[in-house]
Amino acid sequence: MIRMAESAAIEGQAATLERNRAQEDRAVAGLRGGARSRGITAVPSGLAEEAAMRELRRLGYFRDLLLQGFESTAWPERATPTLRAERLALGIDLPELDTVALWSTRCGGGMLSIPFIEYILARIRESAARFAPVDLDGEIGDAIDQLDAILAWVTPAGGDLQELPRLGDVYLPELEVARLCSRGGLLDRILDSCQAGVLRAPHTAAR
Repeated sequence: MIRMAESAAIEGQAATLERNRAQEDRAVAGLRGGARSRGITAVPSGLAEEAAMRELRRLGYFRDLLLQGFESTAWPERATPTLRAERLALGIDLPELDTVALWSTRCGGGMLSIPFIEYILARIRESAARFAPVDLDGEIGDAIDQLDAILAWVTPAGGDLQELPRLGDVYLPELEVARLCSRGGLLDRILDSCQAGVLRAPHTAAR
């Protein structure tokens, strides 16, 4: 019975991730279709259309990675499906990222540790910043400012944003991680704002 329950939990989480990815794929397809119907050749500001769609998918991958890490601290006994296939599809040759959920821990005192969090957040900021030219209402900039505050917290004193993931003793309050990673949290808002910015931005008609 325990194995059956665990299997059902794994299948349920896999189905949820698949639904999330399908929703994002539909959103990306809608962005692409809307762009083509309006004669858009660059999305945004010189970023090729396919590259823009890839950046949105990359944002979704890193968000899902942190969400898995957060959820695994709440249900450590539950096996978590890997995002390896998505990582490889995006050309990210860092297999250690597949261990984020496995190595995420609850440290006591309301603190959580998610491995490579500073690297992952830095990559999210990097991708989000590429959409700054279509940030017509400032939502992306505001979200990046909030992300910068968290990056300052998780980056070691005197350290730089990491170009490669590294293991370290980085702890965050559970409430802050929830605000960051949970559905409707900061990372969701960043992705949604980037998608909305692409749709609303003025573009030059194709020639």
